[in-house]
Amino acid sequence: MRYLACVSVLSATLLAGKALAESNIDPNHRSAWCESLGWSDWRGDGVGSGAIVHGTILSGAVWLENAGWIILGDGSPVDGVHYGNVDAADFGVNIAADGDLYGLAWGENIGWVNFDTASAGVYRARLKYCQQLGGHVWTENAGWIDLDDATWFVGLDPSVAPPATIPSLALIIQGGDTFVTWSLDVRATAIDLARGELIPLSTSGGNFTVATTDCSNDLIGGDAAADTDTPPAGQGYYYVARDVNCGGAGTYNSGDASQVGSRDAEIDASANACP
Repeated sequence: MRYLACVSVLSATLLAGKALAESNIDPNHRSAWCESLGWSDWRGDGVGSGAIVHGTILSGAVWLENAGWIILGDGSPVDGVHYGNVDAADFGVNIAADGDLYGLAWGENIGWVNFDTASAGVYRARLKYCQQLGGHVWTENAGWIDLDDATWFVGLDPSVAPPATIPSLALIIQGGDTFVTWSLDVRATAIDLARGELIPLSTSGGNFTVATTDCSNDLIGGDAAADTDTPPAGQGYYYVARDVNCGGAGTYNSGDASQVGSRDAEIDASANACP
């Protein structure tokens, strides 16, 4: 297991850094159990304290009744996507594309907490998207914290407001593949990425219902997706995206006055829409 150099002081600035957004932990499922440390509270007051699940990372802080605060990360990884966990200035818990959790959290009274618990097999720490955190995490000085109890677990709040943001997209061609990249919003926990064909979109007067061909639903753990398909000669693909959280989906609409019709209504009416 990887450990960083000792962090001697948990500053007030770092603790305050957890409040980048309101906690999206379910108020009815907010607790986990550690045999040697007792109960942990992952929601806090929901506004100024508590954990936050983002699209690629965790941030905020968890309160242990017998060990104080555990910092999950400050919400601002150096590379903008995942914490590096190579020094004390850029530590935190990351989310992989398959939902596995990895990286380090810090507790002033218990030291480093390791979320990269692949050695635990089926009990490794993971995010069951829009359901709960699961598995076990390892504390170097206090043993295992169990996130997987059938009754007491850390769930994601299904009542949060859907994101109001509109993600920006970019295309990168690399090695013959197209990578679609998107902006990450602090309140979004995932993204829906729809793809369609430009010629049907044009000939239909901008009707996304007939032009949409694919949709990748609830993409987590990154800010890019590869598209290995190549459009036929003389044709092309378009991509649109919407931010998503466990309260619902945002919008595909651009917000531009020149947009014709509603992308949301038209894509949702397509047989190839994201659920």
